Amino acid sequence: MKIGVDLDGVITPIGFINPSVKLSQWLYILLIPIMLLILPTKGRELRKIKSQGHTIIIVSARPKWCEKLTIMWLKYHWVSFTEIYCVGFGKGTK
Repeated sequence: MKIGVDLDGVITPIGFINPSVKLSQWLYILLIPIMLLILPTKGRELRKIKSQGHTIIIVSARPKWCEKLTIMWLKYHWVSFTEIYCVGFGKGTK
């Protein structure tokens, strides 16, 4: 079974990237050390789901340039996933 999960506010306890706050890319890069300290809240549950043979797809409104950083954070905290999609701030978001 394929299971889709949101990232900010679901796997993470807070939303690291807020579509309503437009910050430049360099400022997010400065926030990387802080981001690494944020612990996932659903890491154990996702490992259990993946060990049962399910596919975990993480979908986030984070911008595409943030995908590698997000993958690094997920691996650093041992969060299981199969695929990740950073779709960016959609046309309808504020």
